Amino acid sequence: MRFLLMRASRRGFVLRKELSASESAIPLIIYDGGEVGVGDYVDALWTDPPRAHDGWGVSDSSEVSQVAADLLQRELMFVQAAQRSGLAALPSVQRKLRSIREEFAVRQLRQMEAVEKATVSSEEVEEFYEDHEDIFRRPEDLFLVEVLVETSAEADSLLVLIEQGESLESLAQKHTIRAEQLWEKPGTVTLSDQERLAHPKFYHAAAQAKDGEVVGPVEVDGGFSVLKVVGRSGGEVLPLGDVERKARALAGRQKREQLFDQLVEALMDRYEDRIIIYPAQLEAALPDSFLERLQSEVLPIGSDPADS
Repeated sequence: MRFLLMRASRRGFVLRKELSASESAIPLIIYDGGEVGVGDYVDALWTDPPRAHDGWGVSDSSEVSQVAADLLQRELMFVQAAQRSGLAALPSVQRKLRSIREEFAVRQLRQMEAVEKATVSSEEVEEFYEDHEDIFRRPEDLFLVEVLVETSAEADSLLVLIEQGESLESLAQKHTIRAEQLWEKPGTVTLSDQERLAHPKFYHAAAQAKDGEVVGPVEVDGGFSVLKVVGRSGGEVLPLGDVERKARALAGRQKREQLFDQLVEALMDRYEDRIIIYPAQLEAALPDSFLERLQSEVLPIGSDPADS
């Protein structure tokens, strides 16, 4: 690393063509079963010429360590796995392993630039806010009369009594089994944002009901409900100025996820006919979770080389 920094100090960057064969082979990263030389690292840096010309990756030892890890970590896992499994002995695999260094470096560079540094404009924040108004609503309190009974048949019988002239209020006072902590008085319930989290089925059913309309039977936690919404408060969309920080954070996260998805799709397309996974060899060389991710999300699964 000291040699690399000394060479970079002359004019702020390093060119591969100016390195001798012995200098290019100086180990920069040593790992179980192999090493990555200075020349390989310089090649990876120059996949982004403007940044490499500005001295990216060679300003100090800390930056060299960080950039090297970002650019080459994934490739080293492939190389190390191939060596442990015996896969690297195959000439065709050796060529494929050599070919992926630059491609994974490009992906890391693009991710750092396009994904991790993604910013959103004021217009994008406003668009996200308008498209996701429900996220920015003030919590709604619901006021209702409700009878909770154990079975659907009991709830149906209550509806018959209501059709015959009984009031829901009187039936609620006589028959509800709803826990008293939700009562204003027997059968009269207020649902706030806290109840939305504690009793989601009940809150959702009440929120969907029209004011003044008897609804039921609705299956909720604890039984079957017959209810009527008699009032609401809150629920309005908060002004953008009050929630701009939240909207900007959420819009930025959405944009980063979209950009990352695009990068993954491009990577899958790029490698579809170039890299093959041999499950029999890699099964012992890679953790199951990493192997599954490679097989399902990144690289197509090929046949065992022993079959060819």
